[in-house]
Amino acid sequence: MNETGTGDRVALPATTRSRYLTAETALNIPTPEGTGDWHFAETFEGYGGRRPGRFCVAGVDTLDTTLWLGQEGLFDARSRLEPYGLHLPPGPVYAADHYRALADRVITAVVAGEAFEDCLLLEDWLPEAEEQERLMRLLEKARPALSALQWRRIVAWGKR
Repeated sequence: MNETGTGDRVALPATTRSRYLTAETALNIPTPEGTGDWHFAETFEGYGGRRPGRFCVAGVDTLDTTLWLGQEGLFDARSRLEPYGLHLPPGPVYAADHYRALADRVITAVVAGEAFEDCLLLEDWLPEAEEQERLMRLLEKARPALSALQWRRIVAWGKR
């Protein structure tokens, strides 16, 4: 039984360099830098009777951004997840770092025409100005694929 008392363990999906954990799932993987969300138990272990997951996978649950962002911000998260006793797939567990996870989420939302500005509060995940600037540099790589309006929405969001 896990510490939440649910006894549920859900296997994480197999991942690749193009189908990796991203968005809210990746934002809940702890980092040495302290960026991100911090709802690890709710996401990976279940909480209050809720099962763990739904795990967000790039190219399945979000737009595949590898054409624009390449492999930037992707890493093998196995060593960060193993201490929690999760059911991990064999081999690497590819995940986006917090910058890539936010970039994937924002690009997916803006391309789909979804509102994201009020639900993705930049300072909640990346509170430092340098962190926010790093994210905007990453998002800049997708600019050629976006319309002028889409890019203006991203810039306005980044300045909030």
